[in-house]
Order: sequence, then structure tokens, then C-alpha cells
Amino acid sequence: MSKLKTNVIVHILPTSLQSCLAKCAMALLLSVSIIGCGGSDSAGPPVIVTQAPDADSDGVNDAQDTCANTSANATVDSNGCAPTQLDNDDDGKNNAIDQCPATPQGEAVDILGCGIDTQGGASPDDLDNDSVLNANDSCDATPRDELVDAVGCSASQKDNDADGVSDDIDVCDTTPNGEPVDIRGCGINSETQVLSSAFVERDGLLVIELESTNYDGDWQLRTGRLSSGNAYLMYQGNNNFNLPGVDVITVPIVINQPGIYRFSWLNIIGEGDSPTEANDSWLQINSENFYAKKISNAQGDTPLGHIVCPVGRPSSNRCEGEAPEGSSSQGWLKVYRTGSPVDDWVWRSFTSDNDPHAIFAEFDQAGQYNILISGRSFGHGIDRLVLYRSENPNSNVSEETAISLDRAESSRE
Repeated sequence: MSKLKTNVIVHILPTSLQSCLAKCAMALLLSVSIIGCGGSDSAGPPVIVTQAPDADSDGVNDAQDTCANTSANATVDSNGCAPTQLDNDDDGKNNAIDQCPATPQGEAVDILGCGIDTQGGASPDDLDNDSVLNANDSCDATPRDELVDAVGCSASQKDNDADGVSDDIDVCDTTPNGEPVDIRGCGINSETQVLSSAFVERDGLLVIELESTNYDGDWQLRTGRLSSGNAYLMYQGNNNFNLPGVDVITVPIVINQPGIYRFSWLNIIGEGDSPTEANDSWLQINSENFYAKKISNAQGDTPLGHIVCPVGRPSSNRCEGEAPEGSSSQGWLKVYRTGSPVDDWVWRSFTSDNDPHAIFAEFDQAGQYNILISGRSFGHGIDRLVLYRSENPNSNVSEETAISLDRAESSRE
């Protein structure tokens, strides 16, 4: 017996070996079986060419396949098993739905496969642990750490405009019925300009979900992690510690009430466990005065009211002050977050290393301006951005009001 090809066995017993081999080789190329390969000149028993069976057609032959009856087109491992056929921690929830894959042996689990005692698993009355009881829950398997509405549905489980793109990543949430959409849920015919339209300030406040912007390059959309709207951006490009202007997100805005506005964003350290790494991005606001100001004595030696200006600022920026500690270049400020735990969303947004200064922009007149964001540190996540009137003689907006997640995103022009 000689093996000509994996999973194909040829039994050769004819008198005319050369003729049979030629015919059998042709059969292999055509992926067929031949019985009686000897022909008229063969006096011996027939030759039988067979292929190893694969009953579920998953690409793994039955002799090696430990998971029979795999669903059509399912992705399988080397043993022929799809995630729906495996339960690595033996908790009764297959790998495809198990969101806690290392449950201690024998521990009771919830609908998502999370241990009730050790992994924050849900109670029997709230099987997906979203704080909405089963009786009132219209979405009974909400992914962990996603915010839900009154009937227990997260943005990833809803598609209000029925365009096939879930609400958590749908930038255009009123697409006309039946219109083809792009990857962000914007209608090809009627809504593609939405991404480049301006967000409009009302009553001294701008609220912008950064996943709603015209991001590109190495900014990647992420979901979950209790982010606002269940979606955010994370920078996945090279570290640009001394090079602003890479992978720029341009956010056009309309200011109706001129004055001084404070900047802040909800951000997270998405990679590693260091509070001083993956914690910053570049920022530039094209206003008449873009600067940073010391507003707290919590850290640093400079006095309250101390001003720092971006290095290399254009002549249109009238900022008067010193250069910030640390990186700044070409009119950009490095905006970093402080504090732990690193995997919490925080509204801390400062510049000047070890001497935190809050970020401000002053707009002399009503009109359209741009906020520019550039990738700096791999793994920095940014979610919601706010600009709110602050330190004006009147008509200011409190920080508490500005950063409230109950505030809807600003409308577009």
C-alpha cells in the first residue's frame, strides 16, 4: 500500500502498474473515485481510490473530527469544532455566547455564562444583569457593561432606522427606509454629507460623540466598556510623541454665542495598566485664543491663573503665556488624563506635564470653527467631547451640566 496524497489511499494490485497509476492520478485531480482501475489489460483485482469522509463538510475528515454535525459555513478549529459546539469552562454555556470563559467548576451561571458568586453573574430575576428585571426586559441577552434603556435594550441591540446598522455605531439614525448605507449607517444617496457637517452650539454648550465624527486613519471604532452611547474611538496607530498632525479628525463646529469656552472629553486608557501611558492625544482648536490655564493648586508650582500657550501657534492665536511643560508643537497641545483606575472613563483633560492646566478656547464672534484631534499615544480612547461657556461675565454653563450623560448630542448644521 502506498499513500499518494493525504486522506487518499490507493490499493495497487494490477498487472499493468504504470497504466493504473496514470489513471488514478487523473482521478485524484478530478476529485473522483475509480473502481476497477486495471482496464482491459489488467488481470488482477480492481484498484479502489477513496477520499476520507467528511460528513459535515467542515474541512476536517471524520476520523479527526471530534464535533459531528457542524453547521454549514461555521468556522471550526483543527478538531472540527465551532464555538457553538464548545464549552471550555463546562458551565453549560457554549463559547459563542459565554462572556465569562473561566467560570469556576460547578458554579451556577447566568444567561451570559458568568458565575453568580465570583464573576458578577445575574440573579434569576435579571438574567442578563442589566438592572432591568426579566419581566420588563425586551432584550434578554444584553452584552455585559452596555448601558440600557427602560426596557433593557442597549444601543447595540437596537436599529431605530432599520438600515442594518445598530444604533451604537449608526452616525445617521434617520436613514430613509430602504436606502443603501455605508459602514457608519449613513445613506449613500441622502446622508453622506452628514459626517462633514458642523455641530451647532446652543445655550453655551456643545456635546459631540466622537464616533459621530468623520474619523479616519488609525482611529478605530470600539463598543462597550460602558462608553457613552456604547461606542467610542481608540487610537491604534504608531506613537506620535513629537509629531502632531497624524490621523487628524476634523470636527467643524458653529458658535452662536461668542466668548470663552472650556474643553473636556471623556477618555480612557485602553491599553496597559500605567496611568501615564496611552493617556493622551493631540488637540488644536482654531479659535482666536486657544490656551490653557491653571485652575487648581492640586499639583504643580505655578500660581492659579497661570497661562500656557501652544508652541508654534499661528499668528491668529493671540495667546500670551509660557510654553507648557512637555510636548507641544505647531499650535497643538498634548491633552492628557490623570489618575487611576486606568480603565475608568474620566473627564480629566489637561496639558502641561506635572502641572495640570485646563484647556480653553475664546471665540470673538459667531461663526464656524474647527476642532482638530490628532493621534498621539497608541491605546488612548476618546468618547464624548464638550465645549461649554466658562469664566465669562454671564451666561456660563456649569461643569456638572456640561458633562452630564443625560445631555443629548448637539444637532448638526
